Amino acid sequence: MASKSQRVVVITGAPRGLGLEWARQLSQDPKNFIIARMGTFQLPSGSYETLQYALDNTTHTSNKVLASQSACPKALNFHEFYAFATLRSGD
Repeated sequence: MASKSQRVVVITGAPRGLGLEWARQLSQDPKNFIIARMGTFQLPSGSYETLQYALDNTTHTSNKVLASQSACPKALNFHEFYAFATLRSGD
């Protein structure tokens, strides 16, 4: 656990790109306590599992989500489906 003199840094995109570089640079300072998420969360089986693509990348757009509304599981209403799928959308 971090001490009072340490700074806690949470990096969620650490497997590659800027997130990885930030983790590397910030870890050089012993005052930093780094928490890095290395990978993608996996959705459990159930209503949201068809939305795994929304966690895996940010290349989808809100228009793509609207166009795929037929994929909305019956256990979710469309507003839940849209809100979750566009959380990390690229637009």
